[in-house]
Amino acid sequence: MKLWLYGLAPNFDIWRNVWDEQSMSLPEGITCSIDPSTLELSTDTPCSSDLMIVASPHARVGDFKLRVDAWHSKWVGVRLGGIGTSCLGLSFTLEIMPKS
Repeated sequence: MKLWLYGLAPNFDIWRNVWDEQSMSLPEGITCSIDPSTLELSTDTPCSSDLMIVASPHARVGDFKLRVDAWHSKWVGVRLGGIGTSCLGLSFTLEIMPKS
């Protein structure tokens, strides 16, 4: 399972899973790290990952709609169409305010 944090540029004003890395982005001056970003799931073992969001001093100010998605891809064979992908996501609003 692969974990992602992203929004949809340029306005970051809608929540939608996009299914391709080319359309995923974060507002200017915002970075993130997910550790680990890839998880192997088991029915018997709990797992977790840490998400850190950092805003630089020059980050774009505003409210940004972002998503944390967990994508699972599984090879299902050529007869069934190749790779099956499923996604579970959580949407939230990140508010960046000017430094006073």
